[in-house]
Amino acid sequence: MTDEPREIEIKFDAPQADIRERLRQEQPFAPTYTLSPAQESVTHDDTYLDTPSYSLLRAGFSLRVRQQDEAQVVTIKSLTSLTSGPLHDRSEWEAALPSGFAPDKVKSWPSELRQRLGKILGRGGKHQWARLHPIARLSQERHKRMLTLSESAPTETSLPNGMPNDLIGELSIDTVQVFAPETDGDTPLAQFAEVEFELSDESQRQHIQPITQTLAKELGLLPAEESKVQRALRATVAHPLGYAASASGIQPQTTMAEAARLIWRQQLMEMILWEAGSRTGADIEPVHQMRVSTRMARAAVSLFADYFKPGAIRSHVKALRHTGRLLGAVRDRDVALLNLEKYAKSQPPAARKGLRTVARTWKSEHKAARKALLAWLDSPTYQAFIADFDTFCRTPGAGVVEVIWQAGQPLVPVQVRHVLPSVMTQQYAAMRAYEVLFEEMESVPEEALHALRIEGKRLRYCLEFTKHLLGEPGAALIANLRDIQDILGDLNDAVVSRGQLRAIEKQGEAVAAYIAEQQGIVDTLRSQFLEHFRRFVGSANRSTLAEAVALL
Repeated sequence: MTDEPREIEIKFDAPQADIRERLRQEQPFAPTYTLSPAQESVTHDDTYLDTPSYSLLRAGFSLRVRQQDEAQVVTIKSLTSLTSGPLHDRSEWEAALPSGFAPDKVKSWPSELRQRLGKILGRGGKHQWARLHPIARLSQERHKRMLTLSESAPTETSLPNGMPNDLIGELSIDTVQVFAPETDGDTPLAQFAEVEFELSDESQRQHIQPITQTLAKELGLLPAEESKVQRALRATVAHPLGYAASASGIQPQTTMAEAARLIWRQQLMEMILWEAGSRTGADIEPVHQMRVSTRMARAAVSLFADYFKPGAIRSHVKALRHTGRLLGAVRDRDVALLNLEKYAKSQPPAARKGLRTVARTWKSEHKAARKALLAWLDSPTYQAFIADFDTFCRTPGAGVVEVIWQAGQPLVPVQVRHVLPSVMTQQYAAMRAYEVLFEEMESVPEEALHALRIEGKRLRYCLEFTKHLLGEPGAALIANLRDIQDILGDLNDAVVSRGQLRAIEKQGEAVAAYIAEQQGIVDTLRSQFLEHFRRFVGSANRSTLAEAVALL
């Protein structure tokens, strides 16, 4: 067990006002537990800070300054994994701040926090202290209730010291408002509500399961996998600059250039939030999600690049492409090793032994790919890219081609509602063009299927960028595209693995059998795909596309 101070809590989304009220006033837990009477609510005003290149978030930490009445508290906290479910087990360091404290004046912080911040920021960290700036701002109204063991609780459920009424933890019912970090505006960009239960200390872990049972199974609350700052950051970058605070996402009247800027801002934040998990390699999902973010950002380039001056985004696109390639190399090996492991488990010992050479080769390549990725993420070039691209994404009008109407000349359409409907229709037509191959060829080449997969991704990303505007028809199209993409993605993984296996000089029977297994997957998915494709390009789906486009 680590000696670092820990915050151990379970968190749930709580949009239902009636359930929040019940938790404020009633006792929904088993008789084993006792809840204290409802307390008066308190309000916390929180400002999160980071460096221009988001060094803290990218390392997996947040820095919060909390204002409550006249007191200020600074907290450095590790971010929870975005795939952890309701349990959030995090390192946490905090201390009260001196009176009149300026949040960015790190030299006046308590020494322990300064040292902790220096370790996180690493070399050159002190230089970055002077550049801390707000990245998120939120205010939360919190109702607290203390949970203890009832006097009638069985002895075996008592705490180690045998005191039946010792504090188990704190139940908090929070209503949160998110505000723009750059302004003092009092109109929230987003609102949400959560229920948290924080253990008083490590010794109370045995109570997590029964408390989770009540909140999840009996009250029907869903896990809050994100921390509040992660949720606030996503809401902040989804707000289109220049629109009312209540606006979220691309708007029909948004120009194509500013739509691109919003998309890039969102995908850059996704890259930042998934980086810490990608660095550790403990779970393969962060690398996958970070790679998806680079792909979506690059898809926006193909859609919107013509609305920017030559050279305005060239360096950003180059960095995105390089990042995506490095992530892709890691991701390809993650998938190949995972599939190999699953296959090997189903084989007899002799076959597993024959596959060890493949595993060793791929693990070595995976290690090299991860090393290259981490070197890039740690490089000054990447730090500069993050800071520069973030500034570009928060500066309306930067690099935009100016469109001025002139008498006698047609007005060039530049708003989303005028441009994207035809783009979506044309991209759908690009997919339909492959109908010819399926009609005329007995077996469509794998290269053509891969090209079709790319066309499908372009349409899917275009739809997902505006899904909040496309209603149920748009959601149906995206769901259908996901089915196609899943099949073609698995097919492509099998094709790639088959090629890599064939490149092994001394294959042996076990490797030959695994090659045959991959070929079988390719053949099976081919047969499944045609039905999905015909349905997607069919008349019903064409009508759905028309309905979605009409909403723009």
